[in-house]
Amino acid sequence: MADQDNVLEEAQLLFNERQLTIGDRDVTVREFAFLEGLRAQVLARPMLKDLRIHFESGDADPEDIALLMEGHAEEWLEICALASGEPAEWIAKLPSSQGEQLSLAVWEVCSDFFMRSLEKMLRIRLTVRAQAAAALATSSSSES
Repeated sequence: MADQDNVLEEAQLLFNERQLTIGDRDVTVREFAFLEGLRAQVLARPMLKDLRIHFESGDADPEDIALLMEGHAEEWLEICALASGEPAEWIAKLPSSQGEQLSLAVWEVCSDFFMRSLEKMLRIRLTVRAQAAAALATSSSSES
């Protein structure tokens, strides 16, 4: 049985999904498909913006990250619903321990998605800053 469990764990990592039992339901949390990812980016944008500010401050304490997620509870609830295929209303009514179990599974399965989205935000921010600096330098040199 242990070998079967190991194979299941390896398959879940490979295909980026996790099976868990929440209450009386078997739930599959999976990485977002492309269209779901676009929807998730819209939902996650405020949380990712706060996460970007948090990382730029040089402080990446995991406890602070958990508080950040709690500060965006409604968005996170919708993201959990999207990743699990379960209704947000059902998730919202889960006992705290089961909600936390689902939330952790969503974070683990979709963390690459969130990190890619955060990286994209940072790259865009750096590009805009570089372009503004170049424009300012060009403007200053032409005035001389």
